[in-house]
Amino acid sequence: MVKESDVVQFLNDLKQKIKTFGIIIVDREKNRDTLSELVIYQSHIKNYISDLKAENFCKGPVKDSEHGGSYWEFGIEINNREIYIKINHGKFNKPVICISFHFAELKLKFRFKK
Repeated sequence: MVKESDVVQFLNDLKQKIKTFGIIIVDREKNRDTLSELVIYQSHIKNYISDLKAENFCKGPVKDSEHGGSYWEFGIEINNREIYIKINHGKFNKPVICISFHFAELKLKFRFKK
């Protein structure tokens, strides 16, 4: 069971890695459609992810068979719409991978929301 302190540590590490190595957004139709509808750019995703807090945490870590390592799931609200975010810390000395940044298809459950 993941503790809130584990999520805080993951996010601190993630934010530092983004500053150093940047972030890659996986080119998926769902991601593109969401960005288009919200009229935001891929460059904004970095800011949204950098603003994540433990209260945005939904699930993780989950083994990532496609990118290696594991991914973590978070959610935020933009323009009164829930946005599902799936991120992988990425490989050593490589960028963070944002796998998903799209409208939530199911109601998100926040583990540490107060």
